[in-house]
Amino acid sequence: MPAYTALFIVFMTVSTLTGIFLLIRLWRARQEAGAASLIWAILCMAFWSLTYIFEIISPNVGWKIFWLKTEYLAIPFISLAIFLFGVVFSGRRKWLSGSRLAWLLVIPTVTFLLAATNEYHQLIWSQIVPPVNSAFGPLLVGHGPWFFVFTGYSYLLLLVTALFFIQIFVRRQGIYRVQAGIILAGIAMPWLGNVFYLFVKSPLPGYDWTPLAFALTMIALEIGFTRYRLVDVLPIAQSVIFDAMLDAAIVVNKTGQIVDANLACERVFDLQVADLIGKDVSLLFPEWQAWIQDTHPRVETIREFSLPGDPEQRIFNLKLVAIAGRGKSISGYLLILSDVTRNVKALSQMRLLVAALEATQNAVVITDSSGMVQWVNPAFTLLTGYERSEIIGRTPRLLKSGHQSAGFYKKLWDTILKGEVWRGELINRRKDGSEYSEEMTITPLVQPDGTITNFIALKQDITERKQTEEQLKLAHKQAVEANRLKTQLLASVSHDLRTPLGTIMGYAEMLLVEAFGPQNEAQKTATAEILNSANSLLTFVNNLIGQAQIETGKIMLNNQPFEPSVLVDSIRSVVNYHAAKKNLNLKIEIDPQLPQVLIGDSYWLRQILLNLVNNAIKFTQTGSVHIRFYKSNDTTWALQVSDTGIGIPEKDRENIFDAFYQHSDVSEKKYGGSGLGLSIVKQLTILMGGKIELESQVGQGSTFTVLLPLVVAPEEAG
Repeated sequence: MPAYTALFIVFMTVSTLTGIFLLIRLWRARQEAGAASLIWAILCMAFWSLTYIFEIISPNVGWKIFWLKTEYLAIPFISLAIFLFGVVFSGRRKWLSGSRLAWLLVIPTVTFLLAATNEYHQLIWSQIVPPVNSAFGPLLVGHGPWFFVFTGYSYLLLLVTALFFIQIFVRRQGIYRVQAGIILAGIAMPWLGNVFYLFVKSPLPGYDWTPLAFALTMIALEIGFTRYRLVDVLPIAQSVIFDAMLDAAIVVNKTGQIVDANLACERVFDLQVADLIGKDVSLLFPEWQAWIQDTHPRVETIREFSLPGDPEQRIFNLKLVAIAGRGKSISGYLLILSDVTRNVKALSQMRLLVAALEATQNAVVITDSSGMVQWVNPAFTLLTGYERSEIIGRTPRLLKSGHQSAGFYKKLWDTILKGEVWRGELINRRKDGSEYSEEMTITPLVQPDGTITNFIALKQDITERKQTEEQLKLAHKQAVEANRLKTQLLASVSHDLRTPLGTIMGYAEMLLVEAFGPQNEAQKTATAEILNSANSLLTFVNNLIGQAQIETGKIMLNNQPFEPSVLVDSIRSVVNYHAAKKNLNLKIEIDPQLPQVLIGDSYWLRQILLNLVNNAIKFTQTGSVHIRFYKSNDTTWALQVSDTGIGIPEKDRENIFDAFYQHSDVSEKKYGGSGLGLSIVKQLTILMGGKIELESQVGQGSTFTVLLPLVVAPEEAG
């Protein structure tokens, strides 16, 4: 093996090993932008170097041809991989769509397929000759037409890639310029080696200097990785930054024409960027001329405005910056529009909220999470006497009066620190030392992560209310005591009245039946009136006693078997007298289906019936009064009294069962009465487990129906 061949193989081995080392380093950063295309390029370089070594050292021509074809698994794709890295590195990734990549892969793929089948068409190699003077060395080949098509394609991609990096080298500073220079050197060396191989007569015929130059490329890339963070830090094109801005940005030349706009402008103006370019900026901003007159060449101006005719009525914050040209001239302007609609509305709402808190009559205190006061409203000063400056930065402890225990405040803090709302009443002390009662609600402000940032306390002065409550409690206590004394007095007086009334009624009845001798008609009439008045007075007294017993809860029902017919007979003589006196037709009806013997308190049932019938007769001038006992259903029986009297207006029906109440159309002098009868009826009915119903029409009469539980005597049930 010639010495130059051995030296060539050594350099190729170094290139291969350097490529493998770089691949290992790059694999760790494979997620970074541009890393995938650079891995592909280095892999192809290393593969070409390795397979070229095998072509050189293979002694058999057949094997040399095999390795020559195998090299084309990498050779056609190297320039494409380098180009793709340049696209990403220069910030033009948006250009690289799937369809464009597919078209770029056509020539490399066809080149590989033609190399694999070259013996059938000779489009890649027109001739293949073994090396001379030694079995070791590369094949001597003549190139076919497609080889030059592919070479032109590769040179074009490398030229465009070089222009990318030259642009970065010229425009950028610092690390990005160094990175671009390293990559330009890495591209240039194998490119020059390939030109030398193809177009210069070499002292070593057949030897391709391109893979040998890859060793230098690999070394350059290693320097880029080690010292200048290649791939880790990639430059971003200004156009990418411009389009990536969330705020709309417009560049205007000094004559007022739009020369550039980013993609965010489409969202703001509802126009494509292409439609904006070339337009007069005054069409978008009618106040443009006034704006630029107020703009200093070296100072940005900020304005808040709305677009004319904007249906969404958005509010924008506009920054206008003059772009300096040569000397002190202005070459153009940069406008940046930020949509601040939400912020402005939020600020407006916040101002409204603060104004509402300032104006509220309840004291509002806002503290931080440790209880230090951050803000109070004017009502706090009116309540406590402390000015805002005296309480800010302090805790509300200076309001303590000493009436609440330490346990009270511990429970308060335990509640609000759990994020729960605390409500309660406490006594505090004003600045002047006077005490007041307040009702306070403390609400924690809990953030989404669960932390508490502030507490808001709402305080209401309830001193007058507490005093009023105490007065009401005292008044209620006095009223209860007065009612008790009244009830006791009524019961005592009523009981004392019954004895003389019994005597008066007894003598009047004896006189009426002429037990003491004959009487003339005038005497009989007088005696009847005495007896009638005494009966009315006795009814009133009985009602007073009944009302007193009900109010004191002394009524105990004595449920015994009774006959409804006997109950009716017990009042028949009294009600017949009153009905006959007014020429009223008194009807008494007992339903045959109603059991003859029921269980109940006949004494209080008689009071119910007597009150209902007396009321019916009292308020009926003509017509009839109808008493009816009937079975309502299997569980209920009814005691019903109907009349054809004056009726009860609808407005009085809710209160007609209240004690001492008489409806508005009743003249007390004409009808008399105490207003206790219906109240006693309702309360007794409820006590017996029943209910009372009322139907009435003014001028046509009323019907009272008492519905009671149907309890049948055992002998009746049997």
